[in-house]
Amino acid sequence: MTAVDEVSRVVVVDNYTIEIRGKWTGPDGLTYNWREMLALLKPGESVEILASEEEGSLKADVIIIDGKRFTRG
Repeated sequence: MTAVDEVSRVVVVDNYTIEIRGKWTGPDGLTYNWREMLALLKPGESVEILASEEEGSLKADVIIIDGKRFTRG
């Protein structure tokens, strides 16, 4: 992950801009909003983002942070 932009609600990975939108469900069953998800993305942690193209932009569907899976929706 190259950068996190809270104003635009995006992360940049290998020159791809991925939007982080909506509500998320974590491995603990709790619900997180997009702002809380961006705050969880810290330098040095292992992060995987699975995204799909919607309306011409990439939107994150699944974010895995240090083995913990967060799912949009």
